[in-house]
Amino acid sequence: MPEIVNVLNFLFSMRETGYRSFAHSLAEVVDNSVQALATRVSIDTSVEDGGRIIITDNGVGMSQDALRTALQFGGSTRFNDRKGSGRFGMGLPTSSVSLAKRVDVYTWTAKGVFHAYLDIDELQDSALAVLPEPAKVSSPTFIPATDHGTAIVLSRCDRASRLNELGTIMQAKFELSRIFRYPIRRFLNLTVNGEKLRPFDPLFLSITHKDVSASLYGPVLEYHLPVGAASACVQVRFSELPVAVWRDMSNSEKQLLGVSRGAGASIVRNDREIAYGWYFFGAKRRENYDDWWRCEVRFSPDLDEYFGVNHTKQQISPTAELDRLLTTDLEHIARVLNARVRQEFIRCAKPKPPETAKVVATRDKFLPNLLSPGNTSLRNVNYRIEVDPAMVDNAFYRADLKGQELVVRLNPHHPITLSYVAAKAAGESQVRLFEYVLLAAARTELGASSAKERWWFRRFRAGWSDTLAAFLGN
Repeated sequence: MPEIVNVLNFLFSMRETGYRSFAHSLAEVVDNSVQALATRVSIDTSVEDGGRIIITDNGVGMSQDALRTALQFGGSTRFNDRKGSGRFGMGLPTSSVSLAKRVDVYTWTAKGVFHAYLDIDELQDSALAVLPEPAKVSSPTFIPATDHGTAIVLSRCDRASRLNELGTIMQAKFELSRIFRYPIRRFLNLTVNGEKLRPFDPLFLSITHKDVSASLYGPVLEYHLPVGAASACVQVRFSELPVAVWRDMSNSEKQLLGVSRGAGASIVRNDREIAYGWYFFGAKRRENYDDWWRCEVRFSPDLDEYFGVNHTKQQISPTAELDRLLTTDLEHIARVLNARVRQEFIRCAKPKPPETAKVVATRDKFLPNLLSPGNTSLRNVNYRIEVDPAMVDNAFYRADLKGQELVVRLNPHHPITLSYVAAKAAGESQVRLFEYVLLAAARTELGASSAKERWWFRRFRAGWSDTLAAFLGN
């Protein structure tokens, strides 16, 4: 009779489980520690042994029988237990083999230290897919001095790339501090490479920056769903980030704080975040303004079937019934908050500085009057800068009086004109200073009172333009 499951093929296919990130793989192991009543969990990474990760905790430890099933897929002493984070006995082996080719488990109690392991290469070379029996061993040096606990050692981490890259570790710390924010806040000391993680609240209600935090928007919403003969509750809350205070932060500051690219809902099951994304917002599309409000949806494990929780605890697939119940309200609130953020940005927007030409026109009255080509004294002169495609000489500009307007025409072929046009399009602040200098030079030239002065200005302008072109590499 053929086996219902080809064990070796199943094992290798489980290596392809699509965890969204390095942190989500590690979170599965932390779940086990939390469920084992650990108050301290440490994660340490190195590039030794082809990449190595050690996760240790001070939980209650495992009996020899429990250790025997710990590395089995579906092996669990708490199968379908909804009191903790896991239900299916898939977290430890699935997350481990998704990162590494070898998994060693050490657990210790008053009865001593016991060891079990799963080695992908050994199983591949073996005719039978059988786990070795747990064995009593001497205490490894990396085990902390506690009366009980468990250590998971992942080695030959061929699927955990870039363990020595700062960006990879920083992102993992950020995600873990968000996923386990409630346990960290209450009882869990979670460290990564010696750094104690602080809880990250994606709603920013408990995060103060520049002396302000986000504010709760509206009441906490509650939705009751039938579960057998009883019912269970879904709680939803929204927050608004302080646009007026935080809007002027640089992009790097917003990214470091966690504001940028943070739009969405945090889905929390039993005080552990299992998904973060654009859930229950219906037809509303995500925009940059949506970074400035947040949503949290909390539910108990009794509602797992409604939320479609999978064994990797990193996303949800809500049922149509749940989607209908939540989406109408949440989409409406999302649109309202988006509009409120837009209005707040408009209200707080700094007034756009007036165009340089308008500024200098208001100050022209403090200068001597200009004479028009017909020797008419001009007062209240207006100003304009434009690129003149018809210019063919080497000067980068020329200035003319056209009625009551002083017009500075820029040579499109001169390198400084190209730089000016690009800088103005990019909104660079130095552009205004350049325009002041240019208009002042043009007005001074047109204020020449004799043919000799005008000749000198033309000669100076031509030489100045050639020198600028040389300095700019043209």
